Amino acid sequence: MHVKKVLGEKQGAHFGVLALAQAATMITGLLTNVIWTRWMPQETYGAFKVVFNIVNIVSAFCLLGAGQAALMSASQKMDGNLHRIIRSKLLANLGGAVLILLASAYYAFGDQSSPGIALALVVAATFFPFYNCNDIWIAWLNGRSSFFNLSLGRILTSAIPMVGLAGAAVAVS
Repeated sequence: MHVKKVLGEKQGAHFGVLALAQAATMITGLLTNVIWTRWMPQETYGAFKVVFNIVNIVSAFCLLGAGQAALMSASQKMDGNLHRIIRSKLLANLGGAVLILLASAYYAFGDQSSPGIALALVVAATFFPFYNCNDIWIAWLNGRSSFFNLSLGRILTSAIPMVGLAGAAVAVS
């Protein structure tokens, strides 16, 4: 059966755009793994995983429901809520950035200091308040049925880290 016959003309077109974005995201994830395994030292990957896990733990405490609130507001065309949702999320993320900086201080001045991890955590804390708002724009575009922009944004947010990692791999080599 043809997808457009099952879903309808409009939904079938959205399905294609979203499927393309999912495929592109999966390919960039695969390429990112290839870069890690082929061109980066194990120590660098280990330090990355430490930073990645700290950021993930901190992000779990920074208004996880904001994306759901954005989705509900967007689907009901309540645009006035977006500003308040973003402001609340940014304030929570600033608190998260402080926690990441505290973890950075531990790695900088602790018994077994690791300056590389400490520096990476400072960089992560700098970008964290903005990057962790990712769930809001995804939910907002989804609620607005703006699937082309959603797909484009997802492709870019998966490609940018891959390109950055490739640049770091070239610099390390």
